[in-house]
Amino acid sequence: MIITDVTTIKLRFPMTIAMADAIHYMPDRPTLLVQVHTDEGIVGLGEAAAYGGFLESTEAIITGELRRTIVGEDPFRVEKLWQMMATRAHQRGRRGMLMMAISGVDIALWDIIGQATRTPLYRLLGGYRDTLQVYASAGFYARDKDIHALEEEVGGYAERGFGCIKMKVGRQPEALLNPLREMPAADYATVTFEEDVARVRAVRKAIGSNVKLAIDANNAWTPSLALTFMREVEDLDIYWLEEPVATEDLDGSAMVAHQLAVPVAGYETETGLPGFRELITRHAV
Repeated sequence: MIITDVTTIKLRFPMTIAMADAIHYMPDRPTLLVQVHTDEGIVGLGEAAAYGGFLESTEAIITGELRRTIVGEDPFRVEKLWQMMATRAHQRGRRGMLMMAISGVDIALWDIIGQATRTPLYRLLGGYRDTLQVYASAGFYARDKDIHALEEEVGGYAERGFGCIKMKVGRQPEALLNPLREMPAADYATVTFEEDVARVRAVRKAIGSNVKLAIDANNAWTPSLALTFMREVEDLDIYWLEEPVATEDLDGSAMVAHQLAVPVAGYETETGLPGFRELITRHAV
């Protein structure tokens, strides 16, 4: 089997009401699908991470450089193709957009193998579990979304049986060094520090004590502000604190993790084994 082409499909779902996290404004939900075609008619489907950015930027990497790298190759050589895609572009960086583009191709290659062998990927990758615990990612900021609306939202997830709910925090424009100031729609659905604490308290009350509650700051805080905020909600049994500081602030994340009993989780904005190695060995998560 030989790879004959790589194509993409851009999708964008406009939101009726835009939502936001600590620093990102989301008027729509975009996704970039990747199709890897073969000479045997099998087409693998993957998804390249976009994180709300311009799909055309990641698309150009996929249909340009990555396509030229893997066309004519055997799709079963997934590890070899991954190294080829990453290594040939290493002088332009091995993080960020390149890794997002490679991820879509990589998923599509595994999809080809699953189709060709008629084997579900969970079995090809080991099949350790039959079930997985899931959580509801909720509590985004939105125009005119007051405490009552927030309580109704998370309460609905708890009623549907979700055992854990994660909510967004940190959309505080007055916070020191918050990157929100440089982001689109920086004044959309913002809150004060005190209002954010009240949001977390309202969510805990709405879901009760038997449902786990995690909070996600999306890299908006300094270490000191993260610790201050957690002191304000320490009686609410927070399950984990996600991405409290900038991804590059390994020392800051390690300090927060060291001083809190609550686990620090993250960082989805990190990519690659070297970056994850540093997060782990420096006890930043």
